[in-house]
Amino acid sequence: MKAGFSIWHKSQTSDPRFWNLALQAGFELVEIALDYPWPWERSFNNIARRALLEGLDVGLHAPWRDLRLASPLRDVREGSSRAVLEAIDKVLSMGIDFHYIVLHVSSQEWIPEHRLDTYLDEVSTTLGEIRDVSRRHGFDVVIENAQTPFSDRMALLKKLAKRLDVGVCLDLGHLVLGGVRKGTSKRRLFKTVTKWFNELSHLVRVVHLHGYDEDRKKPHIGLTESNIDVMAGVLSILGRMVRDKIPDEVPIVLEVFSYEDNDVASFFSKMGKELEFVKMYLKKW
Repeated sequence: MKAGFSIWHKSQTSDPRFWNLALQAGFELVEIALDYPWPWERSFNNIARRALLEGLDVGLHAPWRDLRLASPLRDVREGSSRAVLEAIDKVLSMGIDFHYIVLHVSSQEWIPEHRLDTYLDEVSTTLGEIRDVSRRHGFDVVIENAQTPFSDRMALLKKLAKRLDVGVCLDLGHLVLGGVRKGTSKRRLFKTVTKWFNELSHLVRVVHLHGYDEDRKKPHIGLTESNIDVMAGVLSILGRMVRDKIPDEVPIVLEVFSYEDNDVASFFSKMGKELEFVKMYLKKW
């Protein structure tokens, strides 16, 4: 398995120690968010090239703010797709070699059952252009189970990924927080995580890991800042899936932003401990 971490425009990548500390902490991949103000900032090119120069692989997270790739309104859906394609085109024009791009596929509308097949056909047609670009340029498209209507429904996520013939980014932090917000018991939560893995393991191409704030119900904090029993149970399930069903090449990305405090040494010290906590449960790693 390959260990990764996420960065966005607030990450302290200008610190000359950043990349060496990332490598010392045990990371091999960086996932770069393309949301505003990236990738239009000139710094994106320098950041991605420096990561590659240091020997890290690069993944991308597509823009998602204000975008609705699964909107039943064709103009909204196609406009969102164009925004993602423009971001991809900018990165490709820089000559950056990246392995995958994560999409949030969402809609604010609840689609009635009798409309689902037609609706999925329409969404597949729109997103097919992003998939076709990925095939031409040799990177993977993966759809994330973000906490937004559509992609938080396993059946829809699975059907769309199969129709498009693309992979899934399984975000375990979002999955856990979704259960916590509903007041789900720990036992039932573990059953839900196991069910998602059993249903989607053949589609999983990226795994996102992060904790959750139990009081404010917010994601993207450290796993060890969360309910340790819950996160340990989830990692145990992940460990079993890694041994039995998840291919070795699937990266496991720590999407943790709570440790960013303008001190990169402190950040990577804490992130290194997070990584060690994860590795305790992934015997194959």
